[in-house]
Amino acid sequence: MFEKITLSPSGLGDLARCERCFFDGKVLKVAHPRGIFPTLPGGMDRVMKGFFDSYRGKLPDILKEKVPGVLYEDMANLKRWRMWQTAPQYFDDGLNVVVRGGIDDMLIDGDVLIPLDVKTKGMEPKTDGSEYYQTQMDCYNLIYQNAGFKVREEAFLCYVYPNQVMNEGDHMISVAFDTKIFKLDCSIQRAKDIIAKACEVLRGPRPEFNEKCEYCTFVALKNSLDKK
Repeated sequence: MFEKITLSPSGLGDLARCERCFFDGKVLKVAHPRGIFPTLPGGMDRVMKGFFDSYRGKLPDILKEKVPGVLYEDMANLKRWRMWQTAPQYFDDGLNVVVRGGIDDMLIDGDVLIPLDVKTKGMEPKTDGSEYYQTQMDCYNLIYQNAGFKVREEAFLCYVYPNQVMNEGDHMISVAFDTKIFKLDCSIQRAKDIIAKACEVLRGPRPEFNEKCEYCTFVALKNSLDKK
């Protein structure tokens, strides 16, 4: 029997970017070093959650006519779903793998659940972000279907970014933000496929050097310089 593997929807997104880094992080426990992390995005995320939570069972104007249904109204459930420890999970007996992770927010259209993720950015997004978040949204659809909910194999990304600064006087300013919303077409089968691929990678030998990966290239260059 295989040793049990625990994965997260966000972590699985790393697999598509670089199998070697994914392996190193999960198996060798060597994660990418983190630089200085700005606190403003975290503060914005917290404020946006509070804003959306004040509209449970309806939609704020920034979402009206852009997404189906309303914001999921059961706040007690949503609080559990936002924490990976208490959120629903997907388990595959054959692969002995569990996938779990907290979700940002959820829409409900009739009795159908639709993942909603709010992202803060420094500028207007130029793409829908599927290159970063598609796997994550695929996995949320799989997890919630597996938990017995109806899903539609779609998700929405709401980007919030600053537009202008206004002087309010008395040393006060206000910042106006714009929003841009994208629909992602999701696939439960695609989520299952990447979970199977992740298990294959993690249970196999260390993947080869990836010349397209910025981090792998940096490490290779550093090692070559250290040998000189």
